[in-house]
Amino acid sequence: MKIQAFNNPYNILQSDRKNRVCFRGIANIQAANSPDVFEKRKHGVSVAKQSILSRIFSGKTQKQHPAYTKFLERNSKFSVDDFLSLSEEDRFVIKQEIGLKCLLPVCTNVNFARGIKQFLDEKYGNNEYVFVSIGKSPSLIAKVLEYMGVETKYLPMSKLGRKDNQFSDIDSTFLEYKFDKYGDFMRRQGITAEKLGSESKKYIFYDYTFSGDTLKRFERIMKEKFALPDDKIEFRSLDEDILRLFEGKIIIDDIDAAQEYVETYFNHGVAEKYSIIRGLPYTRVDIANYEPDALAKYDEQDPKIFNFLVMDNLNSLGILQNNPLNSSSL
Repeated sequence: MKIQAFNNPYNILQSDRKNRVCFRGIANIQAANSPDVFEKRKHGVSVAKQSILSRIFSGKTQKQHPAYTKFLERNSKFSVDDFLSLSEEDRFVIKQEIGLKCLLPVCTNVNFARGIKQFLDEKYGNNEYVFVSIGKSPSLIAKVLEYMGVETKYLPMSKLGRKDNQFSDIDSTFLEYKFDKYGDFMRRQGITAEKLGSESKKYIFYDYTFSGDTLKRFERIMKEKFALPDDKIEFRSLDEDILRLFEGKIIIDDIDAAQEYVETYFNHGVAEKYSIIRGLPYTRVDIANYEPDALAKYDEQDPKIFNFLVMDNLNSLGILQNNPLNSSSL
């Protein structure tokens, strides 16, 4: 089944006959919020909403609304429960303060994540898998899935694909770089041989595979160092599965959109900009700080705004869902 387009204000994934992303929805947002329309709708709108909308259309720069300031100053994980605890008016104010910033990445990733979820649901069964994001590249898709109720884990790891690391002898590699602290972190994330062995769920480890070296080497780490059971784990390429969404006609009818997503969000570093996950080179696994605020960018504005708008988008679609199993995830 093909994923349907979204309702305004997030309906920007309109496609031309080549299925490339266009900005029709942004124009719709601007038209719907024009000063003329605003004046017609002003009656009955709360004072707070009138104030924020008037400021936007007057072009005057004023002090940020307290709700938005409080949101930006937060330096801990902002969960689905935190989003739902906000009043409707506070959510409105935060969205208006954000404006159109980040709207296109949000809608694009929501669209592709919904396709990935449908693909995984059909392959493994709904709620029968755990999505594990390796590093930053898959983490935007992972966040959307987390907010849709999919059990989701984040394992920071980078530089495994470097050519100077031949990984010819995995034992000597671990002798040089001890993974004991990384194993403790995995345990806190609920990823151990014992736990996986006692579950029926499949753990799907995803990474972007420019060369495939990182995914292969990470698979060896999970199997040879941490002894995760073969029958409970699978390692997949996110970019290859994105392209499978085209082949299966799940979300798009033309491969151009899938290729454009892979190029934009993986090759050009857009994923890194909006990802909440920090980089963790494998050479630092024995000395890294594994506290959540050291591994995640809870204090940075772009990831914070991206995650908020993803939740708001999914909420407008009626598919925002909190999964208590994600409480310890980054």
